[in-house]
Amino acid sequence: MGSRNTNTRLNTFADKVIYNLKNLRDDSCRFFSQVLFLKDGDSWKLPGDYQMRQGFSGIDILKDGEYVDTFSNKKIATSWCILNANNKKEQSRLLRYHDNRKYFLENNIVINKKQLKSADNHEDRDIIQARISDDYQKLNVSKKQIDKMINLAKYFQIRGFEHEAF
Repeated sequence: MGSRNTNTRLNTFADKVIYNLKNLRDDSCRFFSQVLFLKDGDSWKLPGDYQMRQGFSGIDILKDGEYVDTFSNKKIATSWCILNANNKKEQSRLLRYHDNRKYFLENNIVINKKQLKSADNHEDRDIIQARISDDYQKLNVSKKQIDKMINLAKYFQIRGFEHEAF
């Protein structure tokens, strides 16, 4: 009698597993059938009715033909659009902030390296090297935050925006 009860539990467990696998398969088919990015002339259409096009100093994002912002590369611009289109305002704001900060710090490092080459005084060289070191530390923090926000955007894109963790 005990074996029959075990078989029943095992069958219901197997049925649940099969049901969940079928749902996962159906979700994957729906996700892969949707078109996320379309090439339209010289621009790309992104989630949230945004357009991405190459600008003079980076990647420009447009919405309804109006300029929104410029980002340093396509990955960051696409991630910002995905986060913003899904009402992740704080995360999209942080991504924009750290992208601008990264651009600013990289320029500071280049300028300070040029100043270091022309510095004659030992004290000036030490001050400039301290600035460069501080800028590198800040740059690494911004890069980590950018990677974190990009991974979050990938999560929302892959999961189809239905299974948010928070």
